[in-house]
Amino acid sequence: MGKVIFNGGHEELFKSHGLRKFDDFFAFDDGLIVNRNNKRNVIGFELGQKENKQSFFMKRFYQPHFKDMYRTVLVFGQILSQAGVEWANANILLKHGIETYRPVCYGFKRNYGLEKCSFFVTEKLHSQCLTDYIKANWQNMAMRQKHKLIISIAKVVRKLHDIGIDMPDLYMWHFFVSENDGQYEFALIDLHRMKKKRPSRNAQIRNVASLFYSMVDKYIDEDLKQLFKDNYLPGDHKVFWAKVQQRTKVVQKRRRNPDGQW
Repeated sequence: MGKVIFNGGHEELFKSHGLRKFDDFFAFDDGLIVNRNNKRNVIGFELGQKENKQSFFMKRFYQPHFKDMYRTVLVFGQILSQAGVEWANANILLKHGIETYRPVCYGFKRNYGLEKCSFFVTEKLHSQCLTDYIKANWQNMAMRQKHKLIISIAKVVRKLHDIGIDMPDLYMWHFFVSENDGQYEFALIDLHRMKKKRPSRNAQIRNVASLFYSMVDKYIDEDLKQLFKDNYLPGDHKVFWAKVQQRTKVVQKRRRNPDGQW
């Protein structure tokens, strides 16, 4: 027997399309799979008619690793489903004024108290993946616009750390960008490993190193990285940035070439 929790406002829409119980969501296949591996998949789908049609994404988790379940106890003080982790983290970011995917509902099924599977549904973001935005616009962007974009990224990362967020998966392709009155605004996705616990200096270094790893030289050169540094952590912090550089090299060796994500 599974459990489904709604955020309010969408429950009747989902019920009208036969999505009531946990098994209804897990059996649902009327959409397009946009990401899949042996532990989870992501499906995009639409509900409603004509002008009332709404777009959603659903991430489904299958038989999570024990280490992931144990990690929820360390972070949240209780066993949470993998979908419950993303639900909680999305609401934490929204509470602090950082945009992310808007939670609609989540559900989980347990066996002897341990998670068997779970799902997490969000509204579709209306912003654009940052890497897609850069690829489409970089060549025609004025240098002042590029500077504004990099400074805006630095400020949102600074805000994350100032409010006590540790974001290990802080990659360029996990930022979604929109422009509003000439200003860049961001939404962050993939919150699975996020922690609301004031990050140590080492955690901050690891977060920024992940971001630097994902900044391909074709677009983000050393001058723009220096601009990020000056706005993320003003002043003379040679030791910090030396450690970021060391960590970036470690990430580069462990992970595949980031060009494939752009």
